[in-house]
Order: sequence, then C-alpha cells, then structure tokens
Amino acid sequence: MATQYLRITKLHDVRGRIDYISNPERQENLLAYRSTMDNKMWLALANQNQRSFKNNSRGVSANGKCIEAREIIFHLPHRFSANPERVLNQIVDDWKNTYHTDCAAALHWNHDKTNLHIHLIFSERERLDRDKVKYATRNMYYDADWKRCNKADAVHVIHKGEPTSPPFEHAKTRSFKSYTWLEQELKDHYAKILGLDRFERDGLHIPQQKTFKYQNREKAERIRENNQIIREFNEIVDYALSKHVLESDLKEIVEPLKDSVKRNKKNRTNTLKSALNELRRGVRQLTMTLEDIWNTIKSHHHTYTIAKYNARMCGYELDEQMENLKKTSMFSLHKEDRQNRKDIKQKIKDKKSEIDGYQEKADGSKKEIDAVLDEFPKIKPYYEHCKQIMDKYYDNGWFFEPPVYEFKSVEYSKKIYDLGITENYLNHKMTDSRFGYSYSRENELKTLILNTENKDVIVQSMIELVDKDPNLMLDDKLYERIKPIYSEFKIARIDLEDGNWLRQLSYEDKNGQMLDVKSLMHVIKRYQMNKYDEKCRKEEECKLKQKEIQKSINRELKINRGKKHKGRDIER
Repeated sequence: MATQYLRITKLHDVRGRIDYISNPERQENLLAYRSTMDNKMWLALANQNQRSFKNNSRGVSANGKCIEAREIIFHLPHRFSANPERVLNQIVDDWKNTYHTDCAAALHWNHDKTNLHIHLIFSERERLDRDKVKYATRNMYYDADWKRCNKADAVHVIHKGEPTSPPFEHAKTRSFKSYTWLEQELKDHYAKILGLDRFERDGLHIPQQKTFKYQNREKAERIRENNQIIREFNEIVDYALSKHVLESDLKEIVEPLKDSVKRNKKNRTNTLKSALNELRRGVRQLTMTLEDIWNTIKSHHHTYTIAKYNARMCGYELDEQMENLKKTSMFSLHKEDRQNRKDIKQKIKDKKSEIDGYQEKADGSKKEIDAVLDEFPKIKPYYEHCKQIMDKYYDNGWFFEPPVYEFKSVEYSKKIYDLGITENYLNHKMTDSRFGYSYSRENELKTLILNTENKDVIVQSMIELVDKDPNLMLDDKLYERIKPIYSEFKIARIDLEDGNWLRQLSYEDKNGQMLDVKSLMHVIKRYQMNKYDEKCRKEEECKLKQKEIQKSINRELKINRGKKHKGRDIER
C-alpha cells in the first residue's frame, strides 16, 4: 500500500493562490478545478481577514503577515487520474460536509507526471446565512484604514451587490491551526478515504525532500538523487512488513540508520547509500527463510563434497601409481622398462595436477559457504549437521557420490538426530524413507521408540501411537522400552482455564509439562493382562498335558500288570 504525503501551509494572498492553481495558462497539467464559492466571496473573505488583522494581532503568522486562508497539499494514487472530476467532487463535498467551511480544490500532475496531487484551499471561517449579511446598494469607497472616503482618495472599493457586513463568522475555527488536529484527525481522515498508509516521522520510513521550482539546479539534482535512494529505502521497509517481519525487529535495524542519516547532513547522499545497503542486508536476514538460505548454499556444498570425493579417488589412484613406480628400476637397461617408468611418472604428475584442481575447486566453494554462514548464522547448525552426520554416511563408501541435499532432508535428519537417532546408517535410512512412497508415521514412531534413549521422546511417541490407534496391541519390544518408564507415571493436579481442576494420570517431561498418559496406561495394562492370560493358558495346557501323560502311564502300568497275572494263571 502507498504511503500518505500531506502538508498544510498558510496563505497571505488567497485570491492569487486560487488563480495560480486554477489557471490553465499557469498550470500545464491541470486535470480538474472546483470552488464552493465565487471570486467575490473569496475577496470578501480576504477583506474580512485583513480588517481583523488591522484590529488585533489574531490571524498573524510568524513573519507578521495576515493569514487569509490555509492550503492542504496531498498526493493521490495514480489510479485516481482516470476520472478526475468525480474524484475532485468527492473530496470537496467531503470537506464541506465534515468541516463546514468553504474551499477551492484543483487536481494536478507535476511536470514529469509522476506525482498526482490535490491543492485544497479552505477558509478558516464558516460562512453566514445570506439573510444575516448586508449587501451594498451602491459602490462604497474606503481608505487604507477602511474608513469611508471620497472616490478619489479610495484604496478599497465595495461594489454594488457585494457584502458590506462580514459574510463570515467573526471567530476562526481554532482546530485548523492545531498540530494535534493535523496529525491525529486530518491525516487519518484522508488516509482512510484514499486507502493510504500514514507516514510516521518517528516510524520506519525516511521522509523525502521537496525540490522547489526556483531552486539551484545542482542542489535540485542532488535532492532528486537522494529522494530516489529514500524511495528504495522505504520500499524495502514496506517489503519487510509485507513479509510479516516484526516491527520491533525491523526498528532495531532502521533506527540506527535513520540516526546516521540525520547526523550526516553534509554527506547525505553517501550516508543514504550505505544505509540502503545495510538495510538490504538486514532485511535479507529477517525475511529469508532457512530453506531460502539453504538453497543458496547447497550447490556450493555439493561442489565442495564432490571435489573432495574426486580428490580422494584420485589419491587412491595416485597411491597405486606410486606403488607401481616403486616396482620399476631406474637403472634398467631394457627400453620397455624405461618407457614404462616414464609413463608412470607422467600419470603421477597428471594425477597430482588433477588433485590440485579439485582442491582449488573445493577451496573456492568453501569460501562461498563461509560467506553465507557469516551472513546467516542461523543456518550454521544445519550445515554442521550435514557435514558431521549426512556426509559421513557417504565417506565410508568409495563408489557413491553424495547427492544434493534438499533442506527438508537436512532439517528432518537433524530433528531425529536431536531426538536420539545418532547412528549414521539408521538416520540416513529414516531420512530416505520419510520422503518416499512407503512412508508410514506408525513405523517412524516405532523406530524412534526402539532406537532412542530419550525418555520424553519414547513417552510422546507412545502417546501419539495410542492416539492414532486406541486398540493398539503392544509387542514385546515396545513394552520393554516403556516398562522402565511407566513406573514414573503419577496422579497429578491439572488446573483448567475456567478455574476448575482435575486429577489425572500424567508424566512430567524435562520441560515440566504434564503429559496425559491415561490412554497409554490402558494399553500397557491390556498388554499385561494378555500376558497374564497367556501365562495362565500355558499353565493350564501344561497341567492338561501332565494329566494326559499320567493317564497314559497309568494305563500302560495296568496293562502290564494284567499280562503278568495272566501268565501266572497259565502256569498254574
């Protein structure tokens, strides 16, 4: 949204000023003009103010001149130039209905048609009704002190039909000369009507300077150059605010720059340029997200890692050639051996120069990376994590080049590392699966539970698992992870927002936050009951088996005993 510009000035010759803003011969870019009273009434207003000025000191400006009226100048967005008559009528009618005094307004372009603005000249006195005003029935002549005189000695003339008694109120409206009225009412009023933002001099923007028509040309050019820099400065401030940068954070950057510009008036242009560069740097730090910063660094990091990887591969080949060189003899008399030794030396030389090239490439990328890290310190933890954890996974292999890391992968890898997944292979595997087609939040939570040593992470992951599936059946591995922790569950008092409180089963994490573990405890109890039932079932099965075994033993004993007695009977 555009910023409002509005200023108010005192007029000592109201008729001359009205002629200046409304005369097409004096204004080449006049779009529209309207006045709520004719020139005779403007003359009567000027005469009444002059008489009041003669009689008392009210209505006198600082330079000792009579204030006949006041003028407001304010700019409009360029879209209002499409229908100037309608815009001007709305502005004039709004003034008349709001402040109840007469006015004359003209809508202009400046010479370069870059500034659309309105001149609104208004009376400080309200006009009386016609029946309360006396009008001259013939020409009346007055001297310099407004006393009746002969026509020959006349300085002032009231023609027939013009008012002889003051047509305006005796007292001026006091609020029109109040700074509070200008700042708190008038500027807010027109900012609301025109859809503009208020320009606050103690805020975040720098005011521009006005170039006067009869100003020194060199000075005018310097002011225009300064105004162009100021416009860029204010546009950057507006851009930062549109990106939802906190005003307090922006003020920490802008206020020292505004103070330096205010102090260095002699070298204002250079001071403004340096302030603009500092603001760009500061706003860039505030508005760029971590992903934007990473996008500026990831290509340099990939170049750096590939160069180091290629240098390492060339190092292995160089070691191999050095071993081959040791196997040859420099004193051999065979021509083939001498040629072979010469070829090996050439390969060694080529490999060394190739390694130097890769090293130079890596050093250049490292400088670019260090520059970004110095400018944006908040990306440094992610870069260090990428080097220490993600790159190490590829350092262990000889045949895999490290990929270009996207920020989402680095962010996720660091997140699970902070949660306790510190082993390189597992961290890399979870990061790859997180953004793959087979991703499952349940599997991710189970992996966290089984591999982290952080109790808070285990409890929070278990709670989320239970929330996703209230009928969750724990397996032995998950139970073994939660078993040492659920003894720390306790009944705690929880204060509610409405002033009431309740008692619930909770777990207190390291930050002092109470986690509701009631549903998790139900799942644990269910597991324990299932295990107990399974144990009982196994015991019953064991007893049944023992009974069956005992029955079979008894049956065999009985059969054997019967056979024995039968043999005795036969002998008998």
